[in-house]
Amino acid sequence: MTRMEAFVAEAKDRFAAIEARLERIEGRLDRLQGEMILSTRWIIGTMLAVSTVSIGIITFVINSGGGRTTPAASAAVQPIVIYVQPAAGGNQQ
Repeated sequence: MTRMEAFVAEAKDRFAAIEARLERIEGRLDRLQGEMILSTRWIIGTMLAVSTVSIGIITFVINSGGGRTTPAASAAVQPIVIYVQPAAGGNQQ
């Protein structure tokens, strides 16, 4: 065998090893892609659940917060008094 034939034989062996390794990597990437899709769905679902619960809590706190007057507190409000002045130049006694 010449040196060129030996190199070609060695290159074919290396090429076959590289192809086998690429096939293993390709299999791993397919599995990783499936896992990423699943984890992305979990992340989106968790974000939607947290948003829904947060909006519910915020709505409850805003609607049940202080600042509302009770009937007893509104009874304590003083009535408005209007003073009427006599018209100028009217009947004077």
